[in-house]
Amino acid sequence: MYSAAKMSIAMEEDFLQNVEDFHASANVFEVHAKSDLTLRCTKSIYNWWSSYKGNIPYKQDFQIINHLRHASNIYLAHRIANGVYKFVVCGEDVNTITGRETHNRTVKYRDIHENHEDNFNDLIRYYDQVLEKENCHFCVGNIHMLGKHTRGYESVDCPLLDKEGRANYILGAIQLT
Repeated sequence: MYSAAKMSIAMEEDFLQNVEDFHASANVFEVHAKSDLTLRCTKSIYNWWSSYKGNIPYKQDFQIINHLRHASNIYLAHRIANGVYKFVVCGEDVNTITGRETHNRTVKYRDIHENHEDNFNDLIRYYDQVLEKENCHFCVGNIHMLGKHTRGYESVDCPLLDKEGRANYILGAIQLT
C-alpha cells in the first residue's frame, strides 16, 4: 500500500510524463487592464472583449471576419459538458504552437491513472476557472518547439456566453514572443 506522499509523487511523475510542455510551463494571471498584455494579437482579442463594458459578450457577437489580421492565432473552445471541451475554431498558428491539429478536437478530463496519449487536465481546470470567474485570464511561459528550442508565448482566454446566457465558450489567442 502506498502512503499519501508516495502516491502523490507517483501521480506527479505520471502527470509529468503525460503533460505537454505547453501546459506545464504556463504562468496564469487574471487580466485587469490591456497593459497586462504585451502582444498585438492578445491585446486585440482582449480589447474586443472588454469593449462590452462589463458585460460578457455572447459567442454570436464574435465574428472572425472582424479579426482576420489575427485569425491564425485565434481559437474558440466550447464547453459541451463538465470537463469536456471542443475546439470549434482553431487557427493555423495555434496548431503550430501547440504541435497538434486542434480544430474540431474534443478534449476531456481524464483519470490520471488512465494511460492516454494526451492529458489535458490542467487546461480543462484552467478553462473551468476562466468560465467560473467570468473574466479574462492570460498565460505566459515557454514552449519547446519540436523538442529543439524554447520559445516564449503569451495567450489570452476570454469567456463568452451561449444563447442561454451561460459562460460556456472561451475565445482565445496565442502568439509567440
